[in-house]
Amino acid sequence: MGKVVKVALFTAVTVLLASGMVLADTTGWYVGASGGRSTIDIGIIPKEPTNIGYKLYGGYRFGPLALEGGYVNFGDTSDDFLFLPLDIEIDGWGIFGILNLPLGPIDLFGKVGRFSWDYKMVSALPTVNEEGTDSSFGIGGAVRVGPVGVRAEAEVFNIEPIEKVVFFTAGVTYAF
Repeated sequence: MGKVVKVALFTAVTVLLASGMVLADTTGWYVGASGGRSTIDIGIIPKEPTNIGYKLYGGYRFGPLALEGGYVNFGDTSDDFLFLPLDIEIDGWGIFGILNLPLGPIDLFGKVGRFSWDYKMVSALPTVNEEGTDSSFGIGGAVRVGPVGVRAEAEVFNIEPIEKVVFFTAGVTYAF
């Protein structure tokens, strides 16, 4: 066999073994933690406040489908609006249905669900403190090697008192 054929064969076997290792256990419980940048679209404010937030989540995967729940904190945002200080805090709990598309060692996924939020805005004007439940959706990708995975995603959370929150995160998962 020529050198090129040996390298191609070695590469193909390695990819197949890695794919089998990654896709072998696609059913079961998992937990994860992610952090990233949230952008709050308030609508009336020309500059959208951004901040660093985090989320903790867990779920159960049934092959290509998963049910996931968790806590999300978009961070505490401080900004100025018309020369008035403005502090915004948003956090809450969500539950999502996820559809995974396995592509070798990489999973692409889409998610849709409900998010129960608590919104607090403190400024020189009267404080606003509201809570409610609205829709949420997102897309992402993950690379899993054995029980450990690295995950990145973009999510949109519709929150009634404001337009929306867009959350870009990266994190780590562990499957049991």
